[in-house]
Amino acid sequence: MQSIGCTVEGVLRSHAPTHDGKRRDSIILSILKDEWFGTVKEALAAKIRVK
Repeated sequence: MQSIGCTVEGVLRSHAPTHDGKRRDSIILSILKDEWFGTVKEALAAKIRVK
């Protein structure tokens, strides 16, 4: 997601349990409306076309 232009808003450390009882971190990403229509939508479309 970061490769198409999402912004990292933060990391929730030791946020959720895993199936084996450990804890994992979660990253919060965002795309603003202006970013989506400015560059992110086109970056995603370009990645899809490549495959």
